[in-house]
Amino acid sequence: EPWYSGLVQARKLQPMASPKNYTIPSYIMYVDEIIVFCRGTVKSIKELVNLFYVDDCVSGQIISHDKSIIYHGNINQRCLLEISRILGFRYDLALFGYLGVPIFKGKPRRCHL
Repeated sequence: EPWYSGLVQARKLQPMASPKNYTIPSYIMYVDEIIVFCRGTVKSIKELVNLFYVDDCVSGQIISHDKSIIYHGNINQRCLLEISRILGFRYDLALFGYLGVPIFKGKPRRCHL
């Protein structure tokens, strides 16, 4: 079982909220990249830091803070700055593409296509 799912099941990491009867992925992995979807609570973010540290030690791969970005939705600026400080990542709006697929929250609009 993937390491991230274990943290969600142990309730150490809070997944993103989802509508009833829908499941939002908790992470996406491709080659040497990972996208993690979680709530921006300090507890969850600190668990991510611990997870990344352990993963670095086990895999021998090191997270590139220069290439890592926090994509966020509805969060106040103070919380976003705190999350950015804890992780050491920069942040950007929550509209981006991954492997040619637009990643966004909500109903697709003309700007997503």
